[in-house]
Amino acid sequence: MNDYKTDIKDNNYWMNALSKNQLDGSDKYEILNYQEKVKALTVKDLHDVAKKYLTKNRVVATLMPEDGWEKAKKEEGKPAVIKASVAN
Repeated sequence: MNDYKTDIKDNNYWMNALSKNQLDGSDKYEILNYQEKVKALTVKDLHDVAKKYLTKNRVVATLMPEDGWEKAKKEEGKPAVIKASVAN
């Protein structure tokens, strides 16, 4: 929520949000209702989403590079190189 409060003060946020709404055909005024929608979420809503998407057939993971994120810097014109390993 804090990011949202900061983001809405930035023109890039509005340009990206309105472009997304234009592309996906969603209601542009929904951007203004974000806080209310988040506050209206219930534990049941989150539970239902988790049951739908976090199934036995799906893996959700965040990989941490062996060297840490600080060393995984992107050089201009080159993709970031991230080394990671999976522990058993």
